[in-house]
Amino acid sequence: MYTPFPLSVLIPRKKHDPLGSQSMTRTVWALCLIFVGLMAFKARNGYIDYGMYERAAARVASGDWVNLYEPGRMEPPKFHYSYFFAWAFIPFAKLGPAIGQKVYFGLFAASFLFLLWGSVQLARRLVPDLPIGRSGAAEVTALLLVSYPASDAFITGNIGLPLAALMLAAYWLHLIRPWLSSAILGAAITLKIYPAFLVGYFVWAGRWKVAFLSLAFFFFFYLGVPALLEGPSHALWIVQAQWDSLAHFGDHWAMDSLYFQNIPAALMRWGQLFGIPWQKSYPFAVAAAVAVPVLLFLPSLHRTKSPEASVLGFILSFALVALVVPMGWINMGVFYTPLIFFCTRSAFIKDARAARIALGLFIVFYSLTTRDLIGTFWNNRLEYFSVPVIGIAVLICWLAGELRRKLAATTK
Repeated sequence: MYTPFPLSVLIPRKKHDPLGSQSMTRTVWALCLIFVGLMAFKARNGYIDYGMYERAAARVASGDWVNLYEPGRMEPPKFHYSYFFAWAFIPFAKLGPAIGQKVYFGLFAASFLFLLWGSVQLARRLVPDLPIGRSGAAEVTALLLVSYPASDAFITGNIGLPLAALMLAAYWLHLIRPWLSSAILGAAITLKIYPAFLVGYFVWAGRWKVAFLSLAFFFFFYLGVPALLEGPSHALWIVQAQWDSLAHFGDHWAMDSLYFQNIPAALMRWGQLFGIPWQKSYPFAVAAAVAVPVLLFLPSLHRTKSPEASVLGFILSFALVALVVPMGWINMGVFYTPLIFFCTRSAFIKDARAARIALGLFIVFYSLTTRDLIGTFWNNRLEYFSVPVIGIAVLICWLAGELRRKLAATTK
């Protein structure tokens, strides 16, 4: 049975679109591969987080799930993810550190290329009428802008990049393969909770079946897998142990807080300027951050959405992951990839003043404030005052305005 290409279901292709059936340009692909090669060189000595994942997988494989959350270990990083995460990582641990890390790098490379390809395709369908020269220039510019958080993802081995690819895959398939899409998203949420943002998007888009099935798969992976493998009572013990471990996860704030460029971290740092300890402001900062997607999406919950509006809603919810999650290292910036490609492509349209201003401010406040460009001294001060958040917020506001205009046009 013929299955339509998912993108043609998400946004019907326009007949006059000369780029709709083309893949990424050769130049962009070549730059992507060069970047991946450079990351392979930089990651040749291993990943910061890989050892933590490997230890957890080895414990589950050997039946030592009692020590899964390393109660006697004092130095970071300590494992705090789900039993399902450790179980899914067993194949990498079985391969040994040398081969396992190479396979793990292959997973990251595939995730990065898929994320770029998907972002390019969505941007081209939303902004179809660009000459090939401008289109290529826009995509090269966007690739340079996303390389900073992507390089951090490759170096640390943090699971955020593969999770972004899983979320994009779940979105890509939700109209034609809802069960598979839900299983992918449910697994991603079990690995780390923040892909649940996409469940909220599916509710907003009226995809109730996918939203419900995703939560059902999450509960199966989170509780069902350890119950089947270790027994129901042991599964509950494992869940409790994980929650006890997460209670101390906030210790990362004192060590890495400058890297956290998001709403909760910004509010907590600004609170410290007025003498409010971050331990007291934390719950209020998180609540304020969670209120942002609610305020952006709730007013249009019951409105009719065109295909273009639905895609813009996805890009917005995808980007909000990095802006709302409390503990967000540099690599979380990969969630801005679809937004950056869309805004960059829009900025290359004639008379696209708003997109150019938004992109310019993002470059000034976010891309040009990295340690490699301005040094650690100035970067620390700008990050303490959350200056990069300003650049991200400008892009988010621009995208929210585009979504509002699409929704208004749909109801006319």
